[in-house]
Amino acid sequence: MKDMGLIRRIAWSFHRSTGLPVEDLIAEASLAYVEWLPKFDQDRGAISTFMYPRIRCHLVDYCKAQYESRCEPIVDDLDIGLACPDENTASQENRTAFKQALQNSPEEVKYLAWMIFQSPAEFMGKASRGKVKDKLREHGWTWSMIWRTFAEVKNLLKETA
Repeated sequence: MKDMGLIRRIAWSFHRSTGLPVEDLIAEASLAYVEWLPKFDQDRGAISTFMYPRIRCHLVDYCKAQYESRCEPIVDDLDIGLACPDENTASQENRTAFKQALQNSPEEVKYLAWMIFQSPAEFMGKASRGKVKDKLREHGWTWSMIWRTFAEVKNLLKETA
């Protein structure tokens, strides 16, 4: 492809903001390029001007799909006992209130709760916030997503306490 520089530049910008593997983003950007190439009319302008918004929109959709596939509903896991808080630290009433509050929470909050309930020993104790933050960064979360979700969890805990 003659416009690999454009494809790489757009893919790298998404990699920096989402943390998704750059190879996957380049592949998706290339796919968008190939899909839109037959619709390009040389008489109407430069190919980079035509391709940039189309590749970018394709990558936005791809990133959303990747994110949504990672967010498993915590409420279902709590209902069937796959993920449950430590019996010593949470009363049944607190767990029920927390579960009800989670149902109305954004998917990011549900995912964070699910992740912690799946391996509480890994995320509890000293420096737990740092461990959670590092794990979320490994999963492609941006800094703004992490801090916004931490704030939402903090507010959720205040409401249910």
